[in-house]
Amino acid sequence: MKKRKIVIITLLLIGVLLLGGILYNLFLVKTANISMLKESWNLDIPIPNKEIEVFDTQDSINGDGQSYFIQEFSEKNFKKVFNLKGGIVVSKDNINEIEKYIDKFKRDSVNINKSNKNKIEEDFKKYKLEVKKDDKYIYKRNYENYVVLIIKKDEQKLYSLIWNQ
Repeated sequence: MKKRKIVIITLLLIGVLLLGGILYNLFLVKTANISMLKESWNLDIPIPNKEIEVFDTQDSINGDGQSYFIQEFSEKNFKKVFNLKGGIVVSKDNINEIEKYIDKFKRDSVNINKSNKNKIEEDFKKYKLEVKKDDKYIYKRNYENYVVLIIKKDEQKLYSLIWNQ
């Protein structure tokens, strides 16, 4: 009876540890892009409800590559995103400039990743990014690296385009 009790307690402990490890890894995956935006670009983004990684070519040891991901937020957290420091409201005066940033990212991503050209083009078509008046954007540049964030008010989503070279 005593051995049985020890076996049950041991199995429960192993189960709790496994579950804890799985949940911890899920948390790390869910917050990886948020951590990168904070550390590299000083952008304090809350944890999203959902994240779609459209593509990520940053698999070299030094972090070179491109990322395109979309994050969806609760209403409360989206207010924080929409009010991020440095956010500029999209207007008829600046919409062409923003579209140029996006087009440059698309064009350069395809050109530098020729082996994945078709997949990247398909990804951009599937997860099309259209900027509208009253959305917000943030553009930051650091040498050859840059980030373009489009904050879509009507969708409560953040579209992130990141270029690291």
